[in-house]
Parts: sequence; structure tokens; C-alpha cells
Amino acid sequence: MSGRYTVHDWHSAANRQERVIEGELIKLRRRRQKLEDELRALEAREQGALDMLLAGLLPDGSPAAAARAAEWTRFAELAREPPAASAEREITTRRERVAEIERDPRWVERVALRDPDVGTLTVPLREHEEHLAPLDAVLRRAEHPRLDHLLACGYGTPDYDVGWWRLSYYRDWEAGDEVLEQFPDHEEDFGRFRDYYLELVRAAEALRAEVERLRAEVRAGEDLEVEHRDTLAAIQTAPQRALDHARQRLGSFLADLGPQHLHDLLDPASPAGVSALRWAGLRKQREYLDELERHVLTPMEQTWSRDLAKLRRKVLKFSRPKHRYTRFRSDEFERTFADRSAKYAQRWRVYDASYEALREFDRYHEGSLARDHLWWDTICDGRLKGKQLPSVARFRTHRPDYRYQRPKRRTRDDEAAAAAAIAGADAAFDDALDDYS
Repeated sequence: MSGRYTVHDWHSAANRQERVIEGELIKLRRRRQKLEDELRALEAREQGALDMLLAGLLPDGSPAAAARAAEWTRFAELAREPPAASAEREITTRRERVAEIERDPRWVERVALRDPDVGTLTVPLREHEEHLAPLDAVLRRAEHPRLDHLLACGYGTPDYDVGWWRLSYYRDWEAGDEVLEQFPDHEEDFGRFRDYYLELVRAAEALRAEVERLRAEVRAGEDLEVEHRDTLAAIQTAPQRALDHARQRLGSFLADLGPQHLHDLLDPASPAGVSALRWAGLRKQREYLDELERHVLTPMEQTWSRDLAKLRRKVLKFSRPKHRYTRFRSDEFERTFADRSAKYAQRWRVYDASYEALREFDRYHEGSLARDHLWWDTICDGRLKGKQLPSVARFRTHRPDYRYQRPKRRTRDDEAAAAAAIAGADAAFDDALDDYS
């Protein structure tokens, strides 16, 4: 029936719809927080998997280990510059520096120079500081905002030529009296105080210069001792640091090329191969979760936020007096306030299924490093299309003949044997890490 719904009906329906959309946005924000937490955890696990892979590929810094890693990864730079060689160069340079330091008189005579009780630097430094302290105390007592001006214009001497009729004359007079109040022995003779003060300044400057010179020599000797200690420590850590740096370079190389680079280079049943599959799977989990956030959650949030803003603008519009008696046609009203709960629920079912599959996946041994392998199907066991994720959609578009082949389901005994094999590879890999840590 035309004109069946009143403004009151419209506002009631709008309030219900507003609460529904707000509820969906609350659900979305909670899910986004969970997704972001999971992303951070996956990033850490992915880095850990890559670190384990690198430790397996390059267990030590020897030329032989570097050559094997270069062959396995095609990272020729490792063979040209093995970690052991760069470590040896650093050790040689640092040993030369240690020898140079140990010939330095500041090192050779460090006890005689800086002993707290008899040092030829520390004892004079302490004495000069003791002499300087009372001079500084007197100079601080003489501090006044106008003191430098009084000294510069010759106040208290025959050179002072400011006329008594000028305001600055009385300001100088007042300032001079305020300074002399701190020195009763000089009474009202600012000229005598001036000579006394300037003599103190000269004596303090000479002492201060000597104190700074002695402190600089003490600091230089202390810095030399610190450098000697740090250089010896660097010699001890040079092999491990060179190895860590080589692994970091290798890791950057592999991260740029992606796990697929290792497909034809590593045996997937080897400890390094197991680690490579774990790294590849974790990397894909993180990438898919990131796409889920950017291409599912964000568009949903933008759409619902726009719907909510539009609804609120209309609420404001139909709250005006001129719309008090507006009537709404049934088809228009029902189209505007159609029940969307089933549509929202379906969206959440698709999202939640994808998120849970990504979060719970750990069957990395079922994956592959091949470029034509779709990790999404491995993660979801082929049960979710993933068409909302651009990378999955592109893969299917570029490979129209691709069909996912679900792994043959094993018996319990087969599963146990497979699990034992994987655990054995992991254990062997852990042993290798222990040997070279």
C-alpha cells in the first residue's frame, strides 16, 4: 500500500539498522585486532624459521661450509668471501691495534699516571681542583647581572666617564653597591674590589686551564684502556660476528628471491629442506593474512562506515519539522531496511573459515617450494576457493588448468611414520644448530 509507513516508522527502522551496522563494525574491529596479533606472531615465527634455515645452510664460517651454502643457494658471494676469511682479516687488524696500544706510553705507564694515590696525573689534578674550588666560590658570590658592564666601562677607576646626570650613572652606582655588599672587606671601594676580582679571575682561569688539560690526559688514558679491552673482546667475537653477518646477507638474498628459489637446490627431506618448507609456509600464512586484512576487512569496514554515515544523514534529514508528515511507499521502505543479517553472517562465515585455516595450519611438510604450487590450497586442504585474495585469484587466472590434488590420506601407522621422519629431521637440524652455536 502506497504511503503506508510514517516518519515514526522510518526512525524506528533506522535505529534498528544503525544498531545492526554498529554491531557489525564492533565485530570487525575485534577480528582485526586478533588478525594483527596473529600477524605479529607469524612475523616472529617466520623470522625464526628463516634463521634456522640459514643456520642449517651455513653451520659455520669455514670455506668448505661457505662453498656448500653457495652451491645450495647460488649465492656466489659466500664462496668468494667466506666468513672465516673476513674474520681473520678483522682479527689481524685488531691484533695490530692491540700491539700499537700496548706500545703507547699512556698504556705502559697507566698505573704511574693514573693511580688515585700517587699518579703523576691524578694527584696534580686533585690538588688543582682543590685550589680552584674556593676561587670559584668567591667568583660565584660576585655574580651580578651588571658586573660585566661595570668592569667594561671602568667603574671605580679614573677611566669611568659617565656623567652624574645620566640614568646609567645611578644604575652603575646601585649595581656596584650590591656587589660590594657581598664583600664587606672592601667597604665602598669598588676600584680595590675590581683589582681583587680580576686577579681572582686570572688565577682561576689559569687553574681551570690546567685542570682541563689534566682531565683530558686522564680521559685519553682511560679511553685507551677501554679501547684495549673492547678490541680484545672483538677479537674473541669476530668469527661469530662474521658468521652472523654472512647469514644475514644470505637471508636478505633468499628473502628477495623467495623460497621458490630453493626448489631445485634442496632435498625437501633434508633438515635444511624441512626448514625451507616451514619458512615458505609461514611466509605464505603471513602474506595471506595480510591480504585478508587489506582486501576483506578493510573494504567491509569502509562499506559499513559509509552506510552508517549515510543512514545518520538521513536520520537528521527526516528529523526536521518539514518532514513530520512524510509517508514512505512500502517498496522503498522495505528495500531501505531489508534484513541484511543473513548476508552479514555469510560474510563472517567465509572470513572466519579463512582466518582459522590460516591460523591453525602447521602441515608444512605437505607444501612445496615449486613456483606452480598454491599454498592456499595446501593450507585450506582445497576446501576454500580464496577468490577474495588477489594473489590466489591471479594464480588461478594464470593457470586455468591447475587442479588441486589432495594428498593421499595415510593410515595411522603411515601418519606416525611420517611424523617420526619429520621429527627426526627436525631433531637432526636442532643438533646441527647446537654444534655450531
